Amino acid sequence: MSTTNLFVELVVIGVGAFVWVVLLVLSMFGYDWVPIDRLFAPAAVIPLLSIIYVLGIVSDRVADALFAVLWTRTLRGRRFNDIETYYAARRIILTESERLSELLEYGRSRLRICRGWVLNAFVILVSFNVFVWTRLREWPRARGLSIVVSALLLVLLAGCWYSWWSLSAAEYRKVKGQSEHEWPRFMSVRLTSPFSRQRCRFHKEGRCICEAGGVFEGRCGQTWKRAVLDPLDENEAHWIGACGLPPGEQMELLRKRHHDSS
Repeated sequence: MSTTNLFVELVVIGVGAFVWVVLLVLSMFGYDWVPIDRLFAPAAVIPLLSIIYVLGIVSDRVADALFAVLWTRTLRGRRFNDIETYYAARRIILTESERLSELLEYGRSRLRICRGWVLNAFVILVSFNVFVWTRLREWPRARGLSIVVSALLLVLLAGCWYSWWSLSAAEYRKVKGQSEHEWPRFMSVRLTSPFSRQRCRFHKEGRCICEAGGVFEGRCGQTWKRAVLDPLDENEAHWIGACGLPPGEQMELLRKRHHDSS
């Protein structure tokens, strides 16, 4: 996933968060003081976009934590015994199939947008009704407005949740099936490349690190690809690649490391 796509994704999520933040602020302080003419001026676009982007990051992280507790573990458990098995299967696809990894990243993007808007729709529902009954309660049509908007937000919430559930179930099914298909070829490569690792502790500045005796020596010069999706869900940088040293030299370094550690 490119940085631009990730930025747009967080902005889409952040727009919803911005709506409910504004509604809560207006509920507390009213709306007579809001400078409408300045709010939509060209000079306000960049600060406004920055706020929306930050709110998107926060909303995405909160939604991820809530969904992990409520639904993700149960849904993932239908296909994988634990999270490490799931991430191992994803790394096989990211390593062995560029086309499928692109589709996986696109699906993850849609999944996160739906997940974020489930949270946004719920909080907007609450904040909108708070705004109506604190600032518009004297308006004759306040009750009808509250009912109509609440119904629309509930439909949006249900639709986003169903989309998230369907996308997640499809992803786990595809990752399970495709990783099993790619496993023989993946293992044939890995058996001749003992330094193939994805965790960031084996890397420095995106280049392969050949470990020997506790001293990290970047000998092969191979560049590894950053797996952008993994750290979003696991709070840890993941990398994709393989050491470029000849198998014999790799085995010699492994023996030296084992000897020094024993």
